[in-house]
Amino acid sequence: MSLCGIDFITKMDGRQNCFNVTHVGFRLPRRFKDEICGVELTNFCTSAQEAGPLYIAAFVGCLVLVIGLIHFMCCLSANYAHIKDGIKLRKYEDAAKFPTDETEFSTLTKGGNSKTTY
Repeated sequence: MSLCGIDFITKMDGRQNCFNVTHVGFRLPRRFKDEICGVELTNFCTSAQEAGPLYIAAFVGCLVLVIGLIHFMCCLSANYAHIKDGIKLRKYEDAAKFPTDETEFSTLTKGGNSKTTY
């Protein structure tokens, strides 16, 4: 069952073969005819046969695009996790570098010298 085969082509007035585009789901505006006949039908069938590899190329291009988007999302989530771990590491290093233990601070100021130097 091909698009330009016997199943879809009908004879109109016994003169020429015609293809009704409404049979395959095309709805055209009223200013266009619903049938393609004669030389236009031959050109349409030739164009339809040449379009097969183009549809395959478009499908492969869409697959490459989807794979690229998935790769982008993986890289984005990995970078987010790396940044999140970096913030936690920085907070830990700041806490280790500058202790906030109150007992240490109180022993420095109890020696009679209330002046603290940093």
